[in-house]
Amino acid sequence: MTDFLSMVSEAERNLFTTLSQLSENDVDNIWSNVSTFVERQMTLQKGVYIAGLGTFTFSQQKLDVGNKFVLMQRPIFLLAEKLAQAHGLKQVKPLSAAGDVPLVQLNFTALSVESPFERGVVEGCVRETLLLLLRAVATGRSALLTFRGIGELSFCQSKVKMKFYRDFVRNMDGSGRLLWALSNRPGTSNSILSGRLSSNQQPGPSNTITFPRIPPEQPGKDRGEDAPGQKQGNECPVTPRPRTRQTVDLAKVSGISLPDDLEPRPRAESKTDRHTVSILPLEGAVKEKEEMSRYSFLDMPCITHTRAGQELCYLCMQRAQRNIPVYLSEERLREEQEQERSLLLNEQRRDQYYLQREQADRLEIRENNQKVAAFNLGVSEAMKERKAARSSQFQTSYIFEGRPLTPPGLPKQCHYLQDLQAQAEWRMKKMKQTQQDQELIDRLHQVQLAQEIAQQKAQQIRQKQKNISCYQKALDKQVENQGPGLPARQPDSDGPIFGRPDCTPAGLAEQRQRAERVYQEQLATTNHKRQMELLNHSARLRSERDMLNQNKKELIEDRIDRFCKLRNLRASLEDTWSRSAELKRQRDLEEREFIRSGSGLLVDQCERFRRCYQCKRNTANCGQSNIWKESRYIPGSRLMV
Repeated sequence: MTDFLSMVSEAERNLFTTLSQLSENDVDNIWSNVSTFVERQMTLQKGVYIAGLGTFTFSQQKLDVGNKFVLMQRPIFLLAEKLAQAHGLKQVKPLSAAGDVPLVQLNFTALSVESPFERGVVEGCVRETLLLLLRAVATGRSALLTFRGIGELSFCQSKVKMKFYRDFVRNMDGSGRLLWALSNRPGTSNSILSGRLSSNQQPGPSNTITFPRIPPEQPGKDRGEDAPGQKQGNECPVTPRPRTRQTVDLAKVSGISLPDDLEPRPRAESKTDRHTVSILPLEGAVKEKEEMSRYSFLDMPCITHTRAGQELCYLCMQRAQRNIPVYLSEERLREEQEQERSLLLNEQRRDQYYLQREQADRLEIRENNQKVAAFNLGVSEAMKERKAARSSQFQTSYIFEGRPLTPPGLPKQCHYLQDLQAQAEWRMKKMKQTQQDQELIDRLHQVQLAQEIAQQKAQQIRQKQKNISCYQKALDKQVENQGPGLPARQPDSDGPIFGRPDCTPAGLAEQRQRAERVYQEQLATTNHKRQMELLNHSARLRSERDMLNQNKKELIEDRIDRFCKLRNLRASLEDTWSRSAELKRQRDLEEREFIRSGSGLLVDQCERFRRCYQCKRNTANCGQSNIWKESRYIPGSRLMV
């Protein structure tokens, strides 16, 4: 915190009332108490929300290790969304945040109890420091906010990154695998630092080489070596890494990268020239150092040799020729790099699969939300249309505000009578016109039916004549083309063979009688058929006449019922309107009486004056007793009841 305050000018600090009264040590102590409070709450598995800055919480993630899952819990810092939008800050958010972690506000009372300052001073210091920080961020300057025991929050080029200390991350995680998972991940917004640095040290990223800081009084050595430090010093100063981690002289790297070329790297300079960070853990570094010390005698110069111009004596040269050195460190380093590469690829594949699944879930949720929004929009539009639609139902009563005086009803009644007479005349004319049109249509229908019958009869006659002519032609053809006829009379026949009984007078008389009987039967059949047709026609006409009369009667009854319903409906509406008007008139009268009475109401008078107990029992009591006596004297009688 003192580094941040040292970057701020004295004039800017004087703009704030609380910061101008406190020294840098006081501000540092207050923020140390804030860091202690945050660390204590996160130890209790609770998140802390700092108003105007962000939230310290946890992120939980399951790692597939072998045939089981390991739950890793890591601390994260989420920048306030309002702050990020206001100043255009960018922060790479974690993949998943635990939703069941309770959040607590920053308790200024507890901070004031732990510090010698009052609550208002502590709150003002925190708020004004955050305002000063946001002011520096808004002007485009780089800022670093240190939380003692937790980590450092850096603002650089509109990018926000929270770096937690290794000890703090180890204390927050119970699985012991979080440090291995978080090592060398520069793309995330929450990284780890190697140790808890002092306030005057500036940590660099865990995957970069950090050069020592050259004071101004020392002479410049090499500009090429200071270029990365100078480039980074424009934003924030670069300080050497702490010496808590062991370094290895062989195979030093500047970060995790895929080993595309596996050639051995050149030996680095001495430890005093620059400090590097090895990707090997502490145990691996110790083993590597032991392996180096095992073969270090091969590169040792000859101590007892004093000849000039020669590096080895004869004995040492023979010994060097006989000894064939075997270097296993490079092969072991290559294998370790291959293993790290496979682990990184597996981790990237798992992260990619998780991201794809998260993206698919988000797309599905978005589609569902779109469907729900479309449904809600349709429902709202339908409700709006229903509300905007004009109702077909009539209202039973109406309320008029400031209704004028009712005009006399005689002119309206006369006008209404004239309208009714005009409607009745128009209705009679319409009925007459309809009846005339119906009669004309019936006559036209009868004429058309007679014409159709005459056409059918003429067609039948023509067809009959045509059939007769065809039959006559056929007979003529038969006569013309008849055969030789009966054979000639044979001599063995004594008399006529065919028609012998018909030639007698009795036979002829019998034929005549039979013909008369056939004629009579045909005539009777024809008469009976004609009578049946006439009877059926008359019955059909009678049924049609009855049906028409029934329809006419039903139509008249329907019209009568409709007229009665309309009359009853109008009468009920008039009664309802009259009752509503009477009730409204009564309410207006009561309201005017109430307004005119002012404060002279009985209830108001009873509230102002003290009443007796009899009046309290009944307001209509005029001094009578509510106690029923056993005997009561009736005036004018001799009896006591």
